[in-house]
Amino acid sequence: MTRAAPLLFATDPRRLGILFIATAMIAGLVTLGVTAVMSLGTGPASLGTAHGVLITLFVLIPVLLGGFGNALLPTRIGAKGLAFPRLSNLTWWLYILALGCAMTALFSGTVWPWGLIALVLIGISQILGAIIALTTFINMRAMPMAQAPVFAWAVALASAVILVSTPVVAAASLVLMAETTAPETETLRRILWIIGQPQMVILALPALGLLAEIGASEKHWPRQAMVTVLGLMALVGTVLWMDRAMNAPALPDADAMFRLSAAIITPAGICIAGLWLAFWRNATLAPGILGGGIVTATLIGTALAMSSNIGADRLHAMLGIASIFAAYAGFQMWFGIFTGRAMAPRAGAVQAALAVAGGMLTLWTNAPLALHAGLVISFIGFAALIVIAIHAAIHGPAVTSQGHILPDQPSRALT
Repeated sequence: MTRAAPLLFATDPRRLGILFIATAMIAGLVTLGVTAVMSLGTGPASLGTAHGVLITLFVLIPVLLGGFGNALLPTRIGAKGLAFPRLSNLTWWLYILALGCAMTALFSGTVWPWGLIALVLIGISQILGAIIALTTFINMRAMPMAQAPVFAWAVALASAVILVSTPVVAAASLVLMAETTAPETETLRRILWIIGQPQMVILALPALGLLAEIGASEKHWPRQAMVTVLGLMALVGTVLWMDRAMNAPALPDADAMFRLSAAIITPAGICIAGLWLAFWRNATLAPGILGGGIVTATLIGTALAMSSNIGADRLHAMLGIASIFAAYAGFQMWFGIFTGRAMAPRAGAVQAALAVAGGMLTLWTNAPLALHAGLVISFIGFAALIVIAIHAAIHGPAVTSQGHILPDQPSRALT
């Protein structure tokens, strides 16, 4: 316990990022189990909603913002650390408590009160994290704002959207918790769908910002164009969500909210995908494969969004799969910064190919055989990432704080 205490109460940005990523990977294993149950058709009807909440609020956003955001934002803008470091650690503890409540609600089937408590806790964690990220970006950077990297801008913009949207649902959950009787299931479902659209924008911003980091060239990379696209997506997404959620005579349904998300995210995704394709030659192999997967998922999602028969679940799948690719790419690109060890390029490329193949199979078709094959390949890809990461952390060559392999460092990592 004494040895674990420095990590559990860490205020260092890199260690804090490790805590978020490790916890999110555990939540990811549970989410994969839920996905398997859904594919077999043996779960309850509400399992689809639970799956979407878990993968968005408890896996992908904690990885992209809590993991990569906390660890890399200070280094990318030249700051000495995060603003309010002890508060940063508190955000992780709130995330742990929220995840525990969410797991209790999932396995016991009692959304009230455990599901509501989870929403309140994860909402407070997101709000505090957003305040820390914005304060760090605005007050502690060592460069002009116009020169800040795209990923730093993406984290700051996502934090701004969190501060506008998340308090609404956290407050609504608190009000429902004060009720003497359990709220109706449809009321809880509508709350989740209302927060779903801004959460999709929050998820898309760091994912697209990370895509911009894959193979970025400081001399020729169109930083300002990408930052402008991300800024417009955050602004338009927030304004349209407020108009739809606050002024509609009735609560919007799921398909309406997710089509609104698609109308906002897909044009921005296409713009950034086009810019990325123009400069992808600078990308290393594994992140380049995953970047191509992000671009492909975005294009497929755009085609699906234009279909009159597309449902909210498919739009959610498109953004979720693209964000998973982004999380994998960030993990492989910045593994050396987190651990001080290099991941084997060839093994990483195999894992990236498995992830993209599995994701595309599940997104492209509804055929049961192809869907099950895609899920199996995705499971293998996730397990491969864990094995490769553990092997690299033990046997990989040492790297600098910037992720470059030190000279005269023999590698026993997988080739």
